[in-house]
Amino acid sequence: MKVESVESLSTEDLWVSMIENWGEANKEYHHCEESPLEVCLLKSSKYMWRMFSAMKFIRGRLPANQTDGLVQFDAEDFSNPEYAAKKWMDYRQQGKSQIPKNIEDVQQFFDQFDCHSVAFGEQFSPACISKMNDKVNAYNLILAGLVTDESVLPGGGGRGKGKRRGWGRT
Repeated sequence: MKVESVESLSTEDLWVSMIENWGEANKEYHHCEESPLEVCLLKSSKYMWRMFSAMKFIRGRLPANQTDGLVQFDAEDFSNPEYAAKKWMDYRQQGKSQIPKNIEDVQQFFDQFDCHSVAFGEQFSPACISKMNDKVNAYNLILAGLVTDESVLPGGGGRGKGKRRGWGRT
């Protein structure tokens, strides 16, 4: 089985990955509804990291005038959700049962989603999950708006005239 790097995936494949992993992250949230935030973030970190990684590459392929208001991935700290999810996934792989209780790191992560009242020991707020969903849907709306019968998505990918095109192109 040939394994491709995420950079070589088509925009369409990245989009599918984003949607699938957001769905899996949501399942994790629902399975940990009774758990505190620090446990829930750890449990969902693998799917969040995959989703944010796909979103980062998609964002880089969108026209600049289409990226206003989208989640940003520029920083090398917890304000970059991909970075945060990767750090939390690393804790999970180390066998930890929860993320470290550093509210500043967690708040930096949630600021990207306009979730401003998070606290350790409390459950993951359904309102915050809804705001995160809105940010993911912003990508869906832009990508869907770029698809026509005659075009492919930016950066390769998409389907045209019933044929699979763009596999592996960047």
